[in-house]
Amino acid sequence: MRAHASPRRVPLGTVLLALGFWPFSARGIQAQTPHERVASTLEQSVDTSIRPGDDFFGYANGAWLKAAVLPPGKDRWTVRDDINVLTRQQIKSIVDDARIARTGSLARTVADF
Repeated sequence: MRAHASPRRVPLGTVLLALGFWPFSARGIQAQTPHERVASTLEQSVDTSIRPGDDFFGYANGAWLKAAVLPPGKDRWTVRDDINVLTRQQIKSIVDDARIARTGSLARTVADF
């Protein structure tokens, strides 16, 4: 005969501790009237002029597509491209600063290379 597992019991001390902190966790929650409500970042990124059932891609990405600016001559631009541009600027700055370093220093060796 198979024994049934008994339900797991939570110690009474844990329950009382959780109930003791509950009012503090709920303190910051207040009802907002519709005119006081501020749209979240996610809600600001959607195009509300498009119904999600008609074109979900347009709904979800429409606001970003309208606001995004691609550099001239580029048919796409990603975060990776932004990182590459920033990295090249930082390397150029490091090498330019190394050119004025004292002769024989590690920075000057990098610049001479």
